[in-house]
Amino acid sequence: ESEARSRSILETTVDAIITINPRGIIKSFNKTAEKLFGYNSTEVIGKNVKVLMPDPYKSEHDDYMDHYLETGERKIIGIGREVTGRKKDGSTFPMYLAVSEVKLPDQHIFTGIVRDISEQRRLEQEVLRISEHERQRIGQDLHDGLGQMLTGIGLITKNLSHQLASNGHELAKDADEISSLIKEA
Repeated sequence: ESEARSRSILETTVDAIITINPRGIIKSFNKTAEKLFGYNSTEVIGKNVKVLMPDPYKSEHDDYMDHYLETGERKIIGIGREVTGRKKDGSTFPMYLAVSEVKLPDQHIFTGIVRDISEQRRLEQEVLRISEHERQRIGQDLHDGLGQMLTGIGLITKNLSHQLASNGHELAKDADEISSLIKEA
């Protein structure tokens, strides 16, 4: 009953769940993993988990596992991170991977929980695109509106400064300074 309950949870969860042994051999592959990666579980169970990875991850995986098993130094186990997954059709996608480790008396397994973050990355790119468009629009508005207005005020002030200076008026220097500040603005 406990095993049936566990299997039911594994098969109905919204995240892809993959378990492997210390040699990287896939032991279980839930329905969500099948949908995400495009493989039927029977196609991957018994194969090395590298089948789900593009290079350079694929070529580094076994060395990483060996290093971890020898030293205990963690690079991903117990620490979630963003990586790239590879589907059956060869296409790749960004995914969040969290790996945990379970040591039982009769077996040692690693469980990977995978979430496709393609939509999140697409939305982030869209936000960046919209932000850049808005920045350009504001810059254009400043240039076309405020910039032109300041240029006009600067020309009027420069003309006033010249008139005051030609009449020997004591405020000519002040008008010239205002004109310079407007030009700088």
